[in-house]
Amino acid sequence: MPNPLSLFDINEELTECSTFSRFSQADIVWVKRSGKKVALIKAGDYFFADRIETYKKLNVEIDSYVSEERILEFVSLMEAYKSSEFLLADKEKRKEELDNNILNWLARVFWTGSEEGSLVELVIALEKVFFSISDDGVEYLINKSELLFKRNSKYSSLMVCLAFIVGYRDYEFLKDLYNLTYFMDIDLLERNLDSIIVQGLEEERVYGKRGLKLLESKNMKKDKEALLTHIALLTREKIDSFYQSRYFDEIKNVFSFHHEKISGDGFPKGMNGHELSDLEVIVIFINGILPFKDFSYEKRDGREYFKFIFNMDDERKHSVVNHRLEEIVYGVFKVIVGKDFQYKSLESLFR
Repeated sequence: MPNPLSLFDINEELTECSTFSRFSQADIVWVKRSGKKVALIKAGDYFFADRIETYKKLNVEIDSYVSEERILEFVSLMEAYKSSEFLLADKEKRKEELDNNILNWLARVFWTGSEEGSLVELVIALEKVFFSISDDGVEYLINKSELLFKRNSKYSSLMVCLAFIVGYRDYEFLKDLYNLTYFMDIDLLERNLDSIIVQGLEEERVYGKRGLKLLESKNMKKDKEALLTHIALLTREKIDSFYQSRYFDEIKNVFSFHHEKISGDGFPKGMNGHELSDLEVIVIFINGILPFKDFSYEKRDGREYFKFIFNMDDERKHSVVNHRLEEIVYGVFKVIVGKDFQYKSLESLFR
């Protein structure tokens, strides 16, 4: 339960919530005079800062899901990673130690569960490091589909983390991968997603080509064609005013596989796991495990999350992830949580 706060404390906390991240770190609930509670914003929702003054006039409860200290630790690690100014003879060793510190940060909550935490903490940590979409871009994306925007905030965070884990360590590439994920379905957004298309996306996520059959049964041929071709229609021109990308072409090519399945039952090409790169498998995997509905966070849903998604023993998991990706991730974390690993402070890395 949230702690009772004075009006001053509540206003201070509301201000802090709105300035700490673009995404809410807390559930904010309006308590009416009758005692009835109304949700104003949920953890992980985009925080419209201009609504803060309205919230301050209400009797609200704030229930935070995150450790700000842990998030800021990650931000510091990534800022050091971005600069990577190791002006020492043992530069590669120091770089490896910093890599391991970042992996250790991920492992503590999201692999070993030695610390408890929510997935929204991961979303906020990645947002604070990488988010670079213009305000106009955010407004455009949310106006088109707030649900898809929230899904992509999690999609982009998980994809960047898994990419880092398997060995993609170029900061600018990871930044582009994070931000471009929000635009992955921009052509579908421009067609204004309705409930049938979202249902088709959800059935495609779970059952492969069944989503296409749903659109066929509803006589939605244009929407089926849009689903098949929307990545091909993703162009620099459509997003340049919202975000400037260095690796657009490379990442667009990766995105073209996100409706495929490891089993070969996806589209548009029906590729299988043996024909895909590690990053292509990651984009398929994340798309396969994130629903298009009932999207919310819980306070402890981050604990051992990466271990959980790789341990799912169902047909859906086997259709979206191959053994190679599992082996890489397990191997990396085996080293990081092993007895020989020792956390290195930032000060020691740059000493």
